[in-house]
Amino acid sequence: MDVSNGCIALGFIALGIVALIGFFTKMLSGFGKFTTSTLILILVLTIVPTLLVNGSIESSDAVNILFAIAGFAGGLLSSKQ
Repeated sequence: MDVSNGCIALGFIALGIVALIGFFTKMLSGFGKFTTSTLILILVLTIVPTLLVNGSIESSDAVNILFAIAGFAGGLLSSKQ
């Protein structure tokens, strides 16, 4: 891993930390169905690009994970309460 990939990975980690801080400051009612799902989405969307930049996973695997996340998020938005 060279320096530019390290900086990109740190950028993804910083964005993930900012998203988690924002998530926990806005979450007041506790963990429900949607807040737990949002936390999982934030964590996966932070970890997958970081692993991709570091070369730990292949790009096709990362794309499959991201499509699974899109399907999961779409299911959350269209689910009935």
